[in-house]
Amino acid sequence: DACSELRAPPGFEGEAAAYYEGRVILAARGSCLFLQKLHHIQRVGAVAALVINHEGSKRELQVMTCPLQERGAGRDVHIPAVMITSEDGLRLLAHLRESDPAAGVVTARVFAAQ
Repeated sequence: DACSELRAPPGFEGEAAAYYEGRVILAARGSCLFLQKLHHIQRVGAVAALVINHEGSKRELQVMTCPLQERGAGRDVHIPAVMITSEDGLRLLAHLRESDPAAGVVTARVFAAQ
């Protein structure tokens, strides 16, 4: 859920940053502030975050806010982040795992117009 420092997956020889650099991270909505989650994700060199909402939540998504934003909190987060529904997140994870079930880690390429 990215509420603590990200670690490299088992079997990867190297630092977490070497593994996550340049990747989009999927993280479950957890027990910490979105700001804390994004700091951990950004710290390992990820380029974006998809936060998967709680299972059973309505289709409405929570706005990912930053407490004390008016006082400058969050200005050091420079990666895009969006929340997706639990249903969409589980469907995305299932699709990605089907592409390489033996890996134990989900990887995808994301393309966007520049």
